Amino acid sequence: MELVADAGLTPADPRLQRALRIISDSAVDLERVGTDLLDLERAAVGRLQVAPRPLDLTELAREAVAVTLGSARSASVPDGPVVARVDPTLTPRILESLLENADRHTPPACEIGVDVAVDGARVRLTVWDRGPGGARLGQG
Repeated sequence: MELVADAGLTPADPRLQRALRIISDSAVDLERVGTDLLDLERAAVGRLQVAPRPLDLTELAREAVAVTLGSARSASVPDGPVVARVDPTLTPRILESLLENADRHTPPACEIGVDVAVDGARVRLTVWDRGPGGARLGQG
């Protein structure tokens, strides 16, 4: 707070509010990265605990789109329930990470979507976008 006072900012100053939002968002991002790194290490040594249970993947996809993209972007999620046994903590984190990546690399006017497809005894979640695509590795 001493720095705030030295800069002549008040709690109502929009510059301070913006700076505090950036700091808060960065702290959340840093915590997520730390958790992801710990999970990767646990997975590498066979100690990642997964607790699958039946969940509606279309509802999970809708929630992930709402959390990640909000109303700022057009997004598509299919209708109807598709229930599968998945981890209720890890699956949303993975889906949100894929949506964040699509949002980061897709122009704002391009749609992003999630498909939930049943293939026999398996269910496939796919994050897609209508962006121009990236250059293929090894092609110049």
